[in-house]
Amino acid sequence: MPTAYLGLGSNLGDRSANIRRALELLGERVTVERVSSLYETEPWGYERQPLFLNAVCRVSTALSPRRLLLLVKGTEKAMGRSPSFRNAPRPIDIDILLYENRTVAQPDLAIPHPRMLERAFVLVPLAEVAPELAHPEEGKTMRELASKTKDKQKVRPYIEPGLHPCQICRGDVKVNIHQMTVADYEQVWRLWHLCKVPVGSSFSREAVERLTHHDPELSLVAEVNGVIIGAIVGVLHGSQGRVCNHAVDIRCRGRGIGAKLFKEVERKLTAMGATEVEIMVPRDSLQGRKFFEDLGFKDDDRYEFMVKFYPPGK
Repeated sequence: MPTAYLGLGSNLGDRSANIRRALELLGERVTVERVSSLYETEPWGYERQPLFLNAVCRVSTALSPRRLLLLVKGTEKAMGRSPSFRNAPRPIDIDILLYENRTVAQPDLAIPHPRMLERAFVLVPLAEVAPELAHPEEGKTMRELASKTKDKQKVRPYIEPGLHPCQICRGDVKVNIHQMTVADYEQVWRLWHLCKVPVGSSFSREAVERLTHHDPELSLVAEVNGVIIGAIVGVLHGSQGRVCNHAVDIRCRGRGIGAKLFKEVERKLTAMGATEVEIMVPRDSLQGRKFFEDLGFKDDDRYEFMVKFYPPGK
């Protein structure tokens, strides 16, 4: 069944509820397979209006591009969107971004979406949902396009009030730490995005799959009731260990989750023969550097790295 990617945006009313409702209505006619995180973005084209929430979804559908367009426009109308000037505020906006590898050039329907390459608020969530998907005309992956788009700093992960994973992290609820699997990848990728962890091509799905197969004990996640709230990745080269892409959901910090993840990876690295472990912490992350200083790490004068040495056999 053909696969399509849709972009959704809202900046009037309850923005997140509007996007959820649009997905529900779309789901009556197509199969919504994956939805990105919500991103808060600055207006594009007409700036004197409220901030948007944007997302991208992947759908499978038997509808042709033309019939999919009719569904999209019907959904917008059902949710109260009325004709206005271009780039005006709206309760919902739905665009067909891609439909398989097809190119459509009609007066009222263009696929790929002709302006998607200019829009960070499209490319960033699209890269989250389908990082290795290639643009049918450009040939570059969505991850590559998103990394090079301008204004991506204006696309910020949105933390929805009231939707707090640690509301269920009461004292009597266990935080489960276990090995990361490829099945965890989407949640972990969202966590990295939320925490603004600089992940590159070395942490594509395929790279993470190789990593988890090669050193499965060194890639861990912390989850509560199926929600991943922390992740850490360790690697070992000879006697040198490295911890990279460590993150805890910013809404769940202060519970010792990061310390538990790190100490477990540290224990495993030293058991495997590491005599030093290094970790990259941005110099402007004073809280992060203090956290690792308390664990015995010191600045080793390399760019953003801190290191800890272990006596042989310890």
